[in-house]
Amino acid sequence: NNGDQDGAAGPDPFGWGFGISTLSWSPDGSQIAFTSDRDGGDWDIFIMDADGTHVVQLTSSSADDYDPFWLPNGDEIAFVSDRDGGVPQIFKINVHTHAVVQLTTAGDNVTPARE
Repeated sequence: NNGDQDGAAGPDPFGWGFGISTLSWSPDGSQIAFTSDRDGGDWDIFIMDADGTHVVQLTSSSADDYDPFWLPNGDEIAFVSDRDGGVPQIFKINVHTHAVVQLTTAGDNVTPARE
């Protein structure tokens, strides 16, 4: 994939020299949400069918979006992003409309949205 990183790769918020971002299965098991830098530089959230087809990029901000977690309704994915002034916060995105809603505003929220 031309040096792009998918899946468990992600930004390095702790300065460890590597970043980790989990992937998440949709509630019905038909799709996977994952992090990738395949659009060039920053980390974004993508989804694809369980067989690896139909890849769709959900986020495309200039910030790092990572650690997706599929919400139980099957229509939204929570994720961590530093789009709020460089401070990691939790957001959610609708997989159909791509509408993004910020869920947290205080502190550093680098812990995955699911915990």
